[in-house]
Amino acid sequence: KEDAKKEKAKKKETTLAATTKPAKKEPLLASPGHLEVQLPEGGKVKRAFALSNPSRVVVDLVGADLPKKPIDVDEGGVVQLRFGHPDAKTERVVVIVAGGGDKPAQPKATLDGDRLNVSWSW
Repeated sequence: KEDAKKEKAKKKETTLAATTKPAKKEPLLASPGHLEVQLPEGGKVKRAFALSNPSRVVVDLVGADLPKKPIDVDEGGVVQLRFGHPDAKTERVVVIVAGGGDKPAQPKATLDGDRLNVSWSW
């Protein structure tokens, strides 16, 4: 009897695990010094650098598909995302941050599939 109860509990756990959907990630997450955004299509990070006036982190990508219009964020110290093409082979993401015009330090960017992770410090 004990074995039958264990087997029944095990089947129930397996069924629950198979029907539980993975947690869906938010398309955009912003916090002080960090941004995670889902792009229509990933690519490869070419470089990341920072500029001042306005405070911003710039990420150049190769082979990415980016939105056409800016995205107003206004959370976690991120003001806006802008997108562009500085040349024919490069896509650009510009993260405007609330920094009073100062240049952010140590900008870093990575791509995990179609999720762009950008970090910086002050």
